[in-house]
Amino acid sequence: MKKNFTFLFAIFSVIFNVSAQNDLFLSDEIVWYGIDFSNAKFVGEFSQFDDAGTKSNKEIQRLYFPEWNDLIINEPGKYNIRKFYGFEFFANELDLVMKNNADADINVIFDPSTPNRLSKTKIQKLINSYNIKGKKGLGLVFIVDSFNKMEGQGYIYVTFFDQATKKVLSTNLYEGKPGGIGVKNYWARVILNVMEVSGKEFKQMKKGGL
Repeated sequence: MKKNFTFLFAIFSVIFNVSAQNDLFLSDEIVWYGIDFSNAKFVGEFSQFDDAGTKSNKEIQRLYFPEWNDLIINEPGKYNIRKFYGFEFFANELDLVMKNNADADINVIFDPSTPNRLSKTKIQKLINSYNIKGKKGLGLVFIVDSFNKMEGQGYIYVTFFDQATKKVLSTNLYEGKPGGIGVKNYWARVILNVMEVSGKEFKQMKKGGL
């Protein structure tokens, strides 16, 4: 079902196995795994948004993948996961996603010949690849489906999973409009909007008893 929001709307929702995992969703603690670009598609010319001049695809991977992840660490008041999703305790576990992003094939990411839409099977396979050991509780990761400059939209799967089993508990695809000066700020707007709206929906889901 499609819902309209200012600059953002949820375009597709896949929620599964939630009722059996109420204890995790109702916990006071969340572990943030970051923004995973390893299976994303970037469509269009991104360098035109960079005031410093043209950036190669490799430079975008090297510079902006980490910088977009660092937003949550460096600007916690703005990118406030604790507040948006209603958790009392919040921890970061970014190493796995940072490594995925650094090792990703940037040529595939910037190849627009095959449109991207990640299935729940692909998302589960990605979570299975995370080297998580000895952890329990609820994990959250943003899996970027695509940043599409030609459409002026970004698409992100907000994905919750059980750290102990790596089982995906819910994954929701959100669309957001970018905005701002420079590559970093322009696409950071998508991340913030997705965080705000998905957090609101998540808190409503918790309030309704899941």
